[in-house]
Amino acid sequence: MPTDARVVVCPAEPGPLQIHNIALPDPGPYQVVVKQFASGICHSQLHQMHGPRQVPTVLGHESTGVVLAAGREVSHVSEGDHVMVTWVPRDPNATRKPEPVTLQLDDGSVARSQGVFTWADVTIADEQFVVSLPKDAPVDVTAIIGCAVMTGSGAVYHTAAVNEGESVAVYGVGGVGLSAIAAAAVVGADPIIAVDLSEEKLRFAEKFGATIGVNASECDPVERIRELTQMPEGTTSFGVPAAGVD
Repeated sequence: MPTDARVVVCPAEPGPLQIHNIALPDPGPYQVVVKQFASGICHSQLHQMHGPRQVPTVLGHESTGVVLAAGREVSHVSEGDHVMVTWVPRDPNATRKPEPVTLQLDDGSVARSQGVFTWADVTIADEQFVVSLPKDAPVDVTAIIGCAVMTGSGAVYHTAAVNEGESVAVYGVGGVGLSAIAAAAVVGADPIIAVDLSEEKLRFAEKFGATIGVNASECDPVERIRELTQMPEGTTSFGVPAAGVD
């Protein structure tokens, strides 16, 4: 039975976002229908909104919700489970490719997603983009785990594999940068240097574990980091670029 949904649509022609009332189809064998609790807003959506496109596009790629229905081949989640929706496949080694999603809009046009869409009260996604979430986990703040948190923390934990006592500089302290700072604090990095153009954001970064703030609007951040660290190599052990400024 189709599920009523309200979705945010970025039209093919330049203009404001639109709200459409649509009927989501029943899930296919590998799909999951999710009623949304909350969705994150990523800077990459600005690029999508301002970039060229040939057809209407549905946006958003990080959220939390509850499963309304799951296809017959879906085994890791079921109706009533709390889940996260993310743009990253949960099994990168899977041989089956995630199914693309197209939506029939109420004006007769067709909208496409870039893998998933979460700017909606109900979404449908390939099971590769749906991850189980403990029911006692807060459903608001966990909405950004599916992109910002795993991107920033993953850079520290996995890509750089930062160890205790190593120094880290994070350039840009938005969602991704703050997540990198928090991860660096967890592993015991020192110092943890936050670099941004906003003094307010630098102060906020301290709550996530930044030990030093450098305002790049007031100085050359590279030279300032060299002065602050006084390390023989003249820089930090690792740098994490997380600036969303074009």
